[in-house]
Amino acid sequence: MVYSLADRTLTITTSCGEFAVMEIAPFSDTPQTARGRVVYLDQCHWSTLARWACDPGSVTNRDDAAAADKLIEWAHARRIVLPLSSGHVMETTPLYGEKRQRLAMTMLQLSRGWHMRNPLLVRQDEIGRVIDNATAGTSRRDRPEVFTLDPDALYATPYSPEPEPTGLPEYLDWLCARLTAVSANFDLLMDPERIAPEKTSGWCNALDALARDAEFQAIPAARRRATAQAQALTDAIADMPVLARIQRSGLASEDTVNALLHGLQASTDTMPFLRLYTDALSVRLLNRARWEPNDLVDMLYLLCAAAYADGVAAERTAARYLDTAWRGRPDPCPVMPTLHELVAHLTDLGLE
Repeated sequence: MVYSLADRTLTITTSCGEFAVMEIAPFSDTPQTARGRVVYLDQCHWSTLARWACDPGSVTNRDDAAAADKLIEWAHARRIVLPLSSGHVMETTPLYGEKRQRLAMTMLQLSRGWHMRNPLLVRQDEIGRVIDNATAGTSRRDRPEVFTLDPDALYATPYSPEPEPTGLPEYLDWLCARLTAVSANFDLLMDPERIAPEKTSGWCNALDALARDAEFQAIPAARRRATAQAQALTDAIADMPVLARIQRSGLASEDTVNALLHGLQASTDTMPFLRLYTDALSVRLLNRARWEPNDLVDMLYLLCAAAYADGVAAERTAARYLDTAWRGRPDPCPVMPTLHELVAHLTDLGLE
């Protein structure tokens, strides 16, 4: 590993000679703003970029091949930012061996150290802003910084051990911790050993049962939408940091619910992620969609990205229900089912 003070980059080279250059944020309390358009790729589309980069002949669809080439060109020119998320980590670690390392190296090289903050943290920020507005009588409309160079932002509970005194200047202490975190994330993705995925089915089983419940489907659509909204708020409030924030606010339960409902419905869109989560949940429940364990990953990561990024490439099924959930918003839906449609969308935004 070689760190350059001049341009604040960490270059990590493997024993095979492959390397990735990771940007390091400056030592400052000011959030680092992403340069260029932010583009979030679902795992299947990262796989296409990796195959195009390592084995171009394996990408037989000409449109996708051309789009992958264009996205890689834009990423190297820093015209777009391709952030990684902990969702990508979860979906990469079940792979192993050379396939795992090819995919991981492509992701690390093109993301350049940029991350999407964990969706649970983004949701906590959105709810916290609404609660602050309700308690202080203000109307803050600022949005959380969702895309960042902070390597700990991947995780809902960032690792923060009690620092041991080193006698070094504060900046060097900070830099040592930052480079350690970046290299640990690099090693986590590149390690060729398979990590078996956990099967978490409680959430999806409950929604699947609700979507197929005859009594639920018999009630008017407006009431079913209200049920979906209640389910979305229940999911959010069940998060312990959110519950603690609500308790600290001193708001009565009824006032808290009213504030959150207003935040979901406000034209200022103070809760873009949670609002989209609610709308997508409603679309899927009303359409009796079947729920699978991986839907929780999609509902958190793709929806968070769609609420804040300039473009998102998702699987076709997710893109379809997200497009339906997006209706009523002033801007076109940024979620596309294919890489070539994503490139066309970004071209419409001014990229060439």
